[in-house]
Amino acid sequence: MFEYFTVSLTKDAKGKSNGIGFSRCEEKIMRARCGYSGSLLFKADIDLWQAQDICEFGDEYGSIIDQVRGVMGSDGSRNTEEGYAFLSFVGLIPLSGLRHVRKNRLIDAYESSYGILDEMEPIRYCELSDGTAFMTMFTSSQHGICTACEIMPPKECLPAFFRE
Repeated sequence: MFEYFTVSLTKDAKGKSNGIGFSRCEEKIMRARCGYSGSLLFKADIDLWQAQDICEFGDEYGSIIDQVRGVMGSDGSRNTEEGYAFLSFVGLIPLSGLRHVRKNRLIDAYESSYGILDEMEPIRYCELSDGTAFMTMFTSSQHGICTACEIMPPKECLPAFFRE
């Protein structure tokens, strides 16, 4: 009945029972809050909130895998295109990072990770026949995404007010 608490009888100075005392079982609470991933962190030297952050990132990764399975049309049967499956899996790494950044820094600005990708799509890198190359200018929204992702775009791609 009291899985997350230790229940004990309290006694007065004479040793007579005078009530019931409760104390929290912090380790059990941590495991319950973070599920399986948190159980793996059981003896780790971190606090409850750090463990929760790690578990949330793992949950994010799991939901991305489910999305890619849907896109690939996988129904649990063996996928004969192992190369495509591997590339899709590798693509999960930056997508997982982008979803994490959106959730923690850009959630008010974009409805989904795909909205962030749509915002970044107009950026072009162009190579000319004479060997020169250039990249299109970044908008303030694109600069904000880069800042949230801790990526610094090339200075020549930024408007003058971002170059300082």
